[in-house]
Amino acid sequence: MACEQGPASETVVPPICQGCSLIDEVVCEGLDRALDNAAAPVDFAARKPAIELEGECTSGSRR
Repeated sequence: MACEQGPASETVVPPICQGCSLIDEVVCEGLDRALDNAAAPVDFAARKPAIELEGECTSGSRR
């Protein structure tokens, strides 16, 4: 799953609950800069980073 970037070029990361299938959106300020810094040593410029978090939310962990 790939998400477009939010306002001011902030990366939106979807947390996906494996227990209840809830998908939400979390804006991660500074993540774009961190990814650019990680890619710089290999002369790579990411255009559309795709990151998702899989785990369980509070409701999903009770199932």
